[in-house]
Amino acid sequence: MTAALEELGWFVNDEGFFQNRKENRQASPTYPVGAEYYRLRDAVDAYLQEQLCTKYGFTRTLLPLAKDAAGKLPAVSAPIFLSPNALANEDTLVVLLMGKGESVAGAWVSRACIHFGLSVGSIFPYVEECLKRKWACVVLNPNVTSVAVQQDSTDGSGPASTALIDSLSIMGFSAEAIHRACLATKSHLDVEDCTNWLLAQSEYDDLVDNLNAPLTLAEKNTTIEKIPFNTSAQEHTLYVYDNFVNQAAARNILFTGTSFAGPCLVHLLENRSTKEGALSRLRAVAFTDSSHFLDCKDMQLSSTTITALQQLSRNWVQSTLPRDAPVSEPPRLHSWGVSAEETDHGCVPGRVVHSVFQYFDDHLSGKISETGNQPTE
Repeated sequence: MTAALEELGWFVNDEGFFQNRKENRQASPTYPVGAEYYRLRDAVDAYLQEQLCTKYGFTRTLLPLAKDAAGKLPAVSAPIFLSPNALANEDTLVVLLMGKGESVAGAWVSRACIHFGLSVGSIFPYVEECLKRKWACVVLNPNVTSVAVQQDSTDGSGPASTALIDSLSIMGFSAEAIHRACLATKSHLDVEDCTNWLLAQSEYDDLVDNLNAPLTLAEKNTTIEKIPFNTSAQEHTLYVYDNFVNQAAARNILFTGTSFAGPCLVHLLENRSTKEGALSRLRAVAFTDSSHFLDCKDMQLSSTTITALQQLSRNWVQSTLPRDAPVSEPPRLHSWGVSAEETDHGCVPGRVVHSVFQYFDDHLSGKISETGNQPTE
């Protein structure tokens, strides 16, 4: 158990839910809220990454690699996680790709992990399935593209850019609040991420006063620095592919990811050849509520990308239909959609673990190549 989780008075109970020791109360969509929720979320994220290493034997590897770091490690870096002998495994490598928002290596969606337990919100069921099959696994961390760095200065003005302050101040947010949004989201330019964070904070009275309080000296002297070669989720995906996935010995490569993982994989398919390297060994892609049909709808995709999506991908989406039932005709941006039998976006990956691995098995066994990738009733 991480020290941060213990210090907050929380633990993981036998059912895999987060529970407050003092109040003997289990976390839920209505508890905790406000500042306590955000403190718990950060502790849970740290706990999940610790468990990947201590319970499952994964290796924590910092990006960029030393050859590309330009002397900036470890201050300007982010971790990914590799299962034991991930690159030497000659059978199958599964790439787990997180989405945007409250999603870090270890959690499909942190909120879902806290509210609905490890079996729903964490990647652990996927990791356990991989290890049970003796498959290798690499866990990407595409949301961590910047870090906050403390500068030796006495006249800092805060991390937010003038452009960001100008954009958000018209919505009624103070400069102090905008600077704190930058620190929380590790972004000094992203209007969407900072706006979403500010709106979430503004829901709770216990957070509003802190948002607008004068900046501390430490806050004033903190800057946000992009992680070299990992400045966006798409660039992070390419970097991990080039330096890890493409070096793997596995004869089968499988991808699964949620939400913005879809656009990241589309970007990868568009920028790396599917006729050589690891992508020539790509056997299946399991999206869980992927957003690629929205984020990539205006892109002119290559014929090879379209073919790969049509033949190798399936997207489990929010729906009340029975699980695995077809939900869209024709496919959304070349990926066939099936029901997750779930209407909460954050819970979709956790509800379809069995379906995803059955889909992988059907591809690897050749069953889908015989019957076609289009789902049937």
